[in-house]
Amino acid sequence: MSVFFGFPPKTVTHQGKLVFAQLMLYLPLSTFRRCVADHRGEHKVKDFSCLDQFFAMAFA
Repeated sequence: MSVFFGFPPKTVTHQGKLVFAQLMLYLPLSTFRRCVADHRGEHKVKDFSCLDQFFAMAFA
């Protein structure tokens, strides 16, 4: 049994976009905004927009 000191032996840095960001690129924002406007989704919204809420729910 070998013991690794300083595990992980090599630090790998993140390169590129996260998978979630890549998936969100396919979201047609014009269609999303039109649906929000049609259903008055932003009525009386102060801080947390419909798009922010969608991103949070999609990420979860």
